[in-house]
Amino acid sequence: MEPKTLSASGLQTYMDCPARFKAEYIDRIRISSGGGSAGDLGSLIHETLEWFVDQGRFITTGSKPLGDKCRELAPKYGVDATQIKVAVKMIFAWYDRWTLMVDDPNKPFEVLMAEVKETFPLKVKDSSGQPREVPVTYIWDRVDRMMNDGSIRVVDYKSWMKYLSADEVYTSLQVRLYALAAAIRYKDDGPPFIWVQLDQLRYDGGAVTVRFTRDDIRDIYNWLKATYVQLLDDDGTQENVGNGCRFCVRSTSCASFQRAVSAGTIMSYTDPEDAARKVAEINSITGALMDTKAQLLAYLETYLEERGYLEERWESGITLKITPKRNRTVNHQAVVDAVGQEIASRYGKLGVTVIDELLAGDELSDEQKAALRKAVDEGVTTSVNAVFK
Repeated sequence: MEPKTLSASGLQTYMDCPARFKAEYIDRIRISSGGGSAGDLGSLIHETLEWFVDQGRFITTGSKPLGDKCRELAPKYGVDATQIKVAVKMIFAWYDRWTLMVDDPNKPFEVLMAEVKETFPLKVKDSSGQPREVPVTYIWDRVDRMMNDGSIRVVDYKSWMKYLSADEVYTSLQVRLYALAAAIRYKDDGPPFIWVQLDQLRYDGGAVTVRFTRDDIRDIYNWLKATYVQLLDDDGTQENVGNGCRFCVRSTSCASFQRAVSAGTIMSYTDPEDAARKVAEINSITGALMDTKAQLLAYLETYLEERGYLEERWESGITLKITPKRNRTVNHQAVVDAVGQEIASRYGKLGVTVIDELLAGDELSDEQKAALRKAVDEGVTTSVNAVFK
């Protein structure tokens, strides 16, 4: 298959199902999705925030202009009065965070661009050694330059219901391509790091920022080139069944999907009430099973403790084992107090991995490291389980 362009959504489609990728991105088969309230709401919020940032409003102007602009744009996206209230609430919460940042006398960043669609060329040699090239497209909601060290930060506004943790953001394909695109776009500036922030607008403190090093960028670039070569050699016949199948243009002709429907899998459910009823049934059964499991494990743990065993095996192939586990609990406020707000903001998520890096490095003083160690409580817990061996 030879696509005309590549994007995060297209690559994710290919990874999920090559046959769907071929239908949508090679054969260009389209299906009318009819938009959708969630997508319309997100588009309304994006355009409102783009207008605000693009106007150069980097001083406190009050939130009213934002609310007025949102209501002005609402008819364009067909959102109703309830959705407008939701949009305005998210926008005002964003504005409160915005003013805290731009009113800081030591302004931490400068905005470089807002809502820009660009491409970069991806060049490879295919499996036969022939040079191939395809443009990779991306859209940035906002790009900032961090004033402390010249790092680049890509900001993406998300109005979705779900919440992604820092680990989930870091492994997101879209986020990783944002990081690569920023590294290429600003290569001549030599930024020490690329940061990508998903500003999850429905949640207070929902802006999650992750950092990419030069090594990370190289790994992403190598993965992208390898995936492009693999795609070029792929005939697009492999069908993979997943949750996206119900929205696929091939759903009526896909043999794998039809078999999944006939087998009574998740693909069989087209009515939300039926799906909700099934979930309620599963929850009821799962709850009863978990209660029974907890009682049995308590009995088995006592059994092993009375005999002084950590493990017991039976000829039937069942192994019962107590496993000690080291636990490290982080007092996040104590960590911030120990390292300072600047370092805390730079790293985003201050989990045990980052804490270990800081303790091993030279960035902190001995006093800071001592305070940081006190911010992490260590203990040992045990768990018991039975498995077939």
